[in-house]
Amino acid sequence: MTWHRTESQWFNLPAGALWEVLSEVRTWPEWNPAVGEAGLGSALAEGTRGHYAPAQRLLGALHRRTAPGFTVTQVEPGRRLVLRQPQPGAPRRSSGPSRSATAARSSPSAS
Repeated sequence: MTWHRTESQWFNLPAGALWEVLSEVRTWPEWNPAVGEAGLGSALAEGTRGHYAPAQRLLGALHRRTAPGFTVTQVEPGRRLVLRQPQPGAPRRSSGPSRSATAARSSPSAS
């Protein structure tokens, strides 16, 4: 089973003004009380890696220890900013079951 969550935010601002706020990732905690910290490893562009942690004390600490960073997957200046962040603790890439898992499932049970 795959866990997936999508969030969208709607703002009553002109697109240009909103883009100035969203594109400055490090300032997200200044205007969003749910964000404890956020930043990018380099300039905002598709493929750029960054980090984010919730503001809640316990959840933020857990997230910082277990969650992989996010990747910017789409940038359309003034229109769209899309980030992808794997679930904390989840494998980053899956190529199918391992041989031992397959063997364990196909082994006859002892009676």
